Amino acid sequence: MLRIFQILALIPLLLSAQITVTADNESGYASNAFANYLESGDWYSGLTLQLNQDWLQQTSGVRLYYQGEGETFRRYNERSYHQHGIGVAYYRQKHDSAARLQSGFLAQKRFHRESYDWYEQQQVNGYVNLRWILQPSLYLYLGSTAKYVHYPLLSAFSSLQPSFFMRWGWFSEKGTTVLAEADFSSKWYSHDHDLTVPDAFVEMVALGKDRSLQGLFSVKVAQALRPGVGANVLFAVRHNFINSVRYLGTGDSTFYSDEELFDDVFGYHGFSLAPSLKMLFVPGWTLQLGGALLWKYYDQRQAVQLDGVPFADERLREDRRLLWSVSLEKKVRLAKNWQPLGITFGYQHVQNESNDPYYRYGADFATLGISTGY
Repeated sequence: MLRIFQILALIPLLLSAQITVTADNESGYASNAFANYLESGDWYSGLTLQLNQDWLQQTSGVRLYYQGEGETFRRYNERSYHQHGIGVAYYRQKHDSAARLQSGFLAQKRFHRESYDWYEQQQVNGYVNLRWILQPSLYLYLGSTAKYVHYPLLSAFSSLQPSFFMRWGWFSEKGTTVLAEADFSSKWYSHDHDLTVPDAFVEMVALGKDRSLQGLFSVKVAQALRPGVGANVLFAVRHNFINSVRYLGTGDSTFYSDEELFDDVFGYHGFSLAPSLKMLFVPGWTLQLGGALLWKYYDQRQAVQLDGVPFADERLREDRRLLWSVSLEKKVRLAKNWQPLGITFGYQHVQNESNDPYYRYGADFATLGISTGY
């Protein structure tokens, strides 16, 4: 009987909720599916689905949502996976207040096929963000996040990753925006590194004392050039205060080398420069041009020859990556209650130069994306 009353009590809450659905699909061809010198190509298709249930009031709101995604590959179909998560998000802002609070929590689980089941993982993520309007043209953002990742078959890589950020935003009446941000992230491994690894890998390398602290500092300047045309440039510097990293040897070269298990972001410092241009040139059509130049200097990771033997000078790995992209998007409204259907054609080229020959490669990506919602 108590259960019946509990269900009845929820009915008014459910009736007052707003339900929305979004779906995004991206399919295409990657000329270098594993980001290494072999440059093996593959076709792929990915789908992201999100179901939201919102309870909105004048000064606050709550969202309960499901998020699912999956990706399939034609040639190397053993890489295919799917991931599912449940999350909740909350915001609060009073009418007469210059402050806005946002917080949320998300739990996810990822599933792979048998030959890739070592990469299966569970994640929990939480965040709290605050925004203050200091002046009509000056905003301050403060926030903190925490993520725990657990690998059932690779427990040596399970870790807790808390972070904190501060961002200043300045906006002018002439269409100029300046964002300056400082992020401080840390990583603690939750298990000893002296654990076995799957037979597919030649080794597991552990460097440092099981914890890292990294700062990421960036400045972004955006400018409206004329109606429908805007440009921006982002400059970022990454610095390691404490460096500890673990990574897997890539074995038979059929593993994506940019994955966290093979190329942890805490393992290197460097800087990047990324300009972009966006144009609305006819109604419903958007053209976007972008590029980036990244310099990556690894703190403890040696560059090695293709046979795995270190160079005589014991050099540390250094990469320089150039990428540029172009995308064309068309939005079409199909029905009154549906979000516009977005169709995007994209192309990206990546050129990675490295003093480690395994990571000296080029890659091209041609994509077709479709997005919609209700």
